Amino acid sequence: MFVGPLGVFRFCIFQGAVLARSVRSRPHSAGVGQLAWSKSEWQLLGLLAVAVLFGGGGSAYGVANVVVQLTALVLLALNPDKVLNFLRNAPRGLVILSCLTLAFPVVQLIPLPASVWRHFPGRELLNESLELIGRSGAWYPISLAPARTFIAFLSLIPVFAVFVLSWDLKRHEWGRALRGLVVFSVAMVLLGGLQMLTDNKALIFYPRERVRTDYLYGPFANHNSTGLYYVLALALLFAIGGKLRVRTITTTDLWSQWWVQVSVALLLVIAVVLTQSRSSMGVLFVVAGTGALGEISRRNMSAKKKALILVSVGVLSAASIFVLQGSSRFSEGLGRFDNLEDVRPAIWTDTVSSAERYWPIGSGIASFPEVFEVDEALENVWAFHAGRAHNDYLEIAQEGGIVGLMLVLAWIVWFVLSIIRTWNGEQRWHGLAAASGVAAVVLQSFVDYPLRNQAILCLGAVLVGFLARTAKGMMKREGEMTIARF
Repeated sequence: MFVGPLGVFRFCIFQGAVLARSVRSRPHSAGVGQLAWSKSEWQLLGLLAVAVLFGGGGSAYGVANVVVQLTALVLLALNPDKVLNFLRNAPRGLVILSCLTLAFPVVQLIPLPASVWRHFPGRELLNESLELIGRSGAWYPISLAPARTFIAFLSLIPVFAVFVLSWDLKRHEWGRALRGLVVFSVAMVLLGGLQMLTDNKALIFYPRERVRTDYLYGPFANHNSTGLYYVLALALLFAIGGKLRVRTITTTDLWSQWWVQVSVALLLVIAVVLTQSRSSMGVLFVVAGTGALGEISRRNMSAKKKALILVSVGVLSAASIFVLQGSSRFSEGLGRFDNLEDVRPAIWTDTVSSAERYWPIGSGIASFPEVFEVDEALENVWAFHAGRAHNDYLEIAQEGGIVGLMLVLAWIVWFVLSIIRTWNGEQRWHGLAAASGVAAVVLQSFVDYPLRNQAILCLGAVLVGFLARTAKGMMKREGEMTIARF
């Protein structure tokens, strides 16, 4: 695992240094020049780079995830003023939901007397087990897997750090951060290409997993996470356009050129197909469609030129697909839709039974792998252990009960309200590009568990923060700090 990540990490450090040369640190009030690394956007980029390089393996790689969490804690410790600024001045809805989400697993870890927890639904087996060892009166929390719930809490710390570092970034800072993320994502596409050239025998970050030679993995252990990562990178690419673009060291801003964005977008789309993730290819249409409409709508050009660009993009896309059809791996990616046989429906049925057992309290966040087998029907048992429900909403219902579902509903309401405010604001298409990425995560959660991955969780937080920043009353002029209160 170490040769590949370290090599890519050095490459990304080099690319970051190149980007940093185009940024001249502005003097602060004391007249002393700020170092680039002390700026929030560069700290954000560093955290996300660490998250992708070390947090793509899921809960099975706790030590690697701890690297991400420790990085987030260090950044929060270095920026106490930003933490207080976020809690005091950020949109109230974002602050309240962030704090409630952090507090939820902590509440589930509070020890309760036996006279209380014994009456919770689904605790019969726990009570019998403790009676057998003479500890029937022991205190126990709501969570039936306290260690896993605590790890789930730790995984939320980087998300909070992303919100703290990103919520008040100015236009040019957001442009710099988004451009850096896209450059980093392109580097990860190149990494995946090198992996596939070796039939995924070299540069693989997680060789202990069931690695297939025909999937593109990049820095992730699961091809579904890889596919969604490139979909979210595409959303970030579309968010760069218009007034958010940043000056480069040349006289021409390449990021404002439509052919540059189309080329990078096609590269990311091809990468998504090569992952052979059906769910990622499905949500790709949401991001690509929203981004294409936004790019056309916000460019100041004649209708004839816009039509010409649309035709050119269509011809280029068709030509790319035609050429790539000769590639067996690209054809296999598209061909996965021919075979829709899946074990997910059986897992969903048993998850509903498990949720009913623990309703309305839940079994504890991240406890699914520990308790699911109690309700797994014999006819649905298969060769592999079902570590996840492959539907995050059902899994949250089982683990968090009614409170968990209410929290999810509250985030969805906030998301919809933010889209409405963004639609009525100046940065409409910038915000909708970020919203399409969040929507991709929401949709894939019906058939997978994207937010159980530390890297995807952090990247999703960036999109949420950007959406909040572009809502109505935000980013009206460079440097203006008019903040909506929800």
